[in-house]
Amino acid sequence: RSLERIEGSVRRLMQMLDDMLVLAEMESGQFKFTPQQVNISELIASLVEEFQFTYQESHTLLFESTVTKEVAVDPLLIRQIVSNLLSNAIKYSPSGNAVRISLYGEDHMLHLLVQDYGIGIPEHDLTRLFELFHRASNVGKIRGSGLGLAIVKQAIDLHGGSIQVASQVNQGTQILVSLPIA
Repeated sequence: RSLERIEGSVRRLMQMLDDMLVLAEMESGQFKFTPQQVNISELIASLVEEFQFTYQESHTLLFESTVTKEVAVDPLLIRQIVSNLLSNAIKYSPSGNAVRISLYGEDHMLHLLVQDYGIGIPEHDLTRLFELFHRASNVGKIRGSGLGLAIVKQAIDLHGGSIQVASQVNQGTQILVSLPIA
């Protein structure tokens, strides 16, 4: 159990370092957007599995996908998007809660929906959600850097996609990422 906690801490530290490196590359214009054909369902399933292993005692992650074909995306950016959204959903949800992840396609768009039942985001914080270092006013002592959603937004923008957030305090948050597919 102690080893699992250590592994989880190392993963979180690596995620934070990854976030800072990707953000620095994006901000400096040095990031190379490299889409390639990937089985996005398998990629996201493997990320969900990694998170489930780390948080198996506190949260249940429920992943469903109806996407069966390969799509052209940048796998590094998809990893950043999914990792940051899952990390936030888990971090801001009480232990014992489930996080739902759905992947589906419609009208030449790929949709990723991440839904938690946690603390939610106050309405007045929604307009600043994707700003660097901004954190919602209700996070209390929950640790975070304020980088994750800024990175998510930039990664989605590089794909030519969009993000929508619906949230209610103490009810949870739904984040819908939509990416164009050919």
